[in-house]
Amino acid sequence: MQESYVMIMAYAVLLVLLMCLELAAAIVGFVKKDDVVDMISKNTVDAFMNYGKKTDVTNAIDLLQVKLECCGLETNEAEGNANEESKVAQEGTGNGVLFWKKNFDGVIPKSCCTDEFKDACETGGHVVKDTEVHGKGCKNAMIGLITENLHIIGGVGGGVAALQILGIILACILASALNKKNYESV
Repeated sequence: MQESYVMIMAYAVLLVLLMCLELAAAIVGFVKKDDVVDMISKNTVDAFMNYGKKTDVTNAIDLLQVKLECCGLETNEAEGNANEESKVAQEGTGNGVLFWKKNFDGVIPKSCCTDEFKDACETGGHVVKDTEVHGKGCKNAMIGLITENLHIIGGVGGGVAALQILGIILACILASALNKKNYESV
């Protein structure tokens, strides 16, 4: 097996460059956190508008609504004006129900409903009450999940960085030993 000082040093340099790129991405993500939240918000709205049109989007939203125990979007933003919201509040259909009623002819996916009312949801004419659906909108649930777990994301990033630093150090030690061996054999 050919031992190459140059290749090991190239490996160490590539690890340093990769780590610098990861560090830059982390700094940009931290500084532009509000932009990331806006991007998540916009993409969530776009995804919900494609519900039922694309199988993978529909499956992802159903999974999201089940796992995060959320329903639709948020009534205070993308779902309508104040008159509609007050009407919905009087009917007891707040949360994400208005989104489904306005955009999908009142058909509320089973994934939106609590376990007790899953069968009643997809009947179209069924007026769903707040107690029958998950109590929060998915957009804010996703944003909350990400912001609550930033320390975990940072910890994983720190662990990866530590492994890369170890790899850089070991590659430099190995390259130094190979260089010394090649120097002594001349």
